[in-house]
Amino acid sequence: FDFGYTEIDRQTKARGGIINKTSVERSLQLGISEEITKLERNMNWL
Repeated sequence: FDFGYTEIDRQTKARGGIINKTSVERSLQLGISEEITKLERNMNWL
């Protein structure tokens, strides 16, 4: 959720509100991808 929160915070500070919902979605997808990669890396012993 940090990625999404960071993007929302950036947009609200710059423009006063969430203007580009697609960029928030992309940020959340990037965060999901990174967390899955970390999980898979730490589960290589299975």
